[in-house]
Amino acid sequence: MPVKIFISHSSADKPVIEALQRVLQLACNLKQQDFFCTSISGMGCSGGDFFNETIRKSLQEASVVVAYLSKNYKQSEFCCAELGATWISRESKLFVPLLDSELDYNVFGGVLNGTHLYKINDRANLLSTVQSIMKTCRSKSDLPYLSDQIDHFIKE
Repeated sequence: MPVKIFISHSSADKPVIEALQRVLQLACNLKQQDFFCTSISGMGCSGGDFFNETIRKSLQEASVVVAYLSKNYKQSEFCCAELGATWISRESKLFVPLLDSELDYNVFGGVLNGTHLYKINDRANLLSTVQSIMKTCRSKSDLPYLSDQIDHFIKE
């Protein structure tokens, strides 16, 4: 079964990514195997995998690409490559760029010029984002539960 959600991120942002993956999994009623996330054990590459090929294939197969745009992300050549690959294929998948709460909207240019970015700590934007992901993944969740999960994530 192909990966539904690919989380593009810098491994230096692992604590935020773990919390984000958890809220997406719970809110969207998905399973761990529905995610590809290299920083979380069991959701990325396995021993013996060719890292580049596994990431390329998982990114290609994903229905949703969530990119956590942070200072660490911008400094990572690999993250920038994932962003470029997503830009090329974004007509065939949902692209969700989430900007670190400490960054200004103008920090990321290049392929993101003209792209509407959401701050990761904005409740209304996160709710809208998760609902878009749910629709793309054809998953269901009730709104009060979803709202509670987002509130918990922002506090965390």
